[in-house]
Amino acid sequence: MILAFAIQTIAVSGSALVPGLATDQSGKIILLVTLRSLPLWIGCLLMASIAAIITSTATSFLLVPSTNLVRDVYQRFFKPDLSDKVSLILSRLAVIVLGGTAYLLIRFFRTVLEAAYAAYTVYGAGLTPALMATFFWRRATVAGGVWSMAAGMGVTVGWEVAKKLMGHHPWNLPAVYPALVASVVVLVVVSLAGSPPPREKWERFAASPRKGDPSTGS
Repeated sequence: MILAFAIQTIAVSGSALVPGLATDQSGKIILLVTLRSLPLWIGCLLMASIAAIITSTATSFLLVPSTNLVRDVYQRFFKPDLSDKVSLILSRLAVIVLGGTAYLLIRFFRTVLEAAYAAYTVYGAGLTPALMATFFWRRATVAGGVWSMAAGMGVTVGWEVAKKLMGHHPWNLPAVYPALVASVVVLVVVSLAGSPPPREKWERFAASPRKGDPSTGS
């Protein structure tokens, strides 16, 4: 809470300290305040904090998905006997690939705010339907959840690429709407097309049995 309050205070006061701030520079307000308005020693501390936040965030966002890809996808579905040494090598390669992909994607955004908005769209539209289905729809399947997340993420990225090429979103529609629709539709279609999940898959998320149990046909 203290950190969030401090950042917001700097941003709000900075908009008054740096007059005539262009729209495409609004994401740099804290950096501009640091360089132009603060004493040298405070500015150095703030710049060090900014660098630490960026580095820790970047490493976390690279290490977590690389582990997911190697452990939760490759080892689980393709190579159950994967050794620790090979797993480490693959994780390092995944970090490089993901970092390069992130660099290419960030080139499509003019400001940090636009990139953050796209990232949260991926979270909201890509992951939320599958997550909600885990708790509230017993007919949802693993394949439906996986393809739902892939559809939401893919539509978001494609929508932002189209905006870069066209100068605006298709039909001036924000990415969250088509991504959410694609995610929900794919979740429902793929889940219904497959076999109902076994009871042990969903009963841990359910408080008690109820009518409509897909495993019993009621």
